[in-house]
Amino acid sequence: MEYGPDGVGWMAYSAVKAGKDSRVETRIARSDDNGRTWRRVAKVNRASPAASTLANGEAVSGRWWHETASLVHTPGDAGREWKLFWHRYLSRQPYRGPHDRKLEIGWIAYSHAPYPEGPWSDEVALFGAGPFPVSPFRTQFKLGEINRDLADYIILTEPGTLFYKGRLYLSLQAIRNPVLHGGKVLADTILLASDRAGENWSYVAKLLTPEDAAPYAGDWFTGSSLAVENDRIFLLVAPEQLGNARTGHRGTVVFEFDDIATGHLRRGDDGAPQPVKFLPPQQAKGGQSDYDEANVNGGIVMPQFDRKHLPRPFGIYSTGKFIADDRNLKNRPDP
Repeated sequence: MEYGPDGVGWMAYSAVKAGKDSRVETRIARSDDNGRTWRRVAKVNRASPAASTLANGEAVSGRWWHETASLVHTPGDAGREWKLFWHRYLSRQPYRGPHDRKLEIGWIAYSHAPYPEGPWSDEVALFGAGPFPVSPFRTQFKLGEINRDLADYIILTEPGTLFYKGRLYLSLQAIRNPVLHGGKVLADTILLASDRAGENWSYVAKLLTPEDAAPYAGDWFTGSSLAVENDRIFLLVAPEQLGNARTGHRGTVVFEFDDIATGHLRRGDDGAPQPVKFLPPQQAKGGQSDYDEANVNGGIVMPQFDRKHLPRPFGIYSTGKFIADDRNLKNRPDP
């Protein structure tokens, strides 16, 4: 969610279709009343058919899925003022569960536009990690080539963005190579930055680890986003339980940066990051939230999931909550 200088709000979100022709695509919505109402205005990508042969000779076919998009406004970058980052990967069809997500055929994608309605540029395959994506796919940057400390990671997902004082920041969930960790699936939240509006990238810091998620009953943090309120900068993340379809995402934890330029989160004497706020989901599960301080009629927005709303279990909800500001709007349970 991002507000432009004219006060118009914009949101990039995932549109999900289940069933035999399952798909995930990126949409853009607009608000002219500071988050009270939203309407869809653009479709950025489509879940087109895909086919590939892996290095082991396995032939894989399915659809390209486009998930967890993050929209950011970068004034001064003429003709490319609006930027979109998302996770693109191949999903086997019909999708029956996480094993059908072929994340080794995937990357962090990027596109730009003069306006959020478009026209959006052709996609750039921006970031890969470790051996992924597999041949014949290539990305503009490999994480381990940006910094050797990042060579352990193999999958990147869940981007969050912020343009602050002329610098573009990108937070990511980075999954470590389980071969190097006794078969354990572990993920950190990391921060990258660009001083040239996305043309170059540098490593800032590792923000959070699985150990930081333990106090919130999570195996790791996912769904990161970056936000500003009263010139204070915050990181919003969702604690997630792996392999637990009933609980999954367990809400949103908000942390504050002491200095985003160096990636320093505010921590206590024990070294643990200090939470500013915790928001549980109103529905069965959810938490990959985002916030813009201009969204005064909606506050923090939180994607949530509940089977009782089938056949449309996914929704994006206005929580009516702000970050450090004590204001609270009346909670509205309808998306």
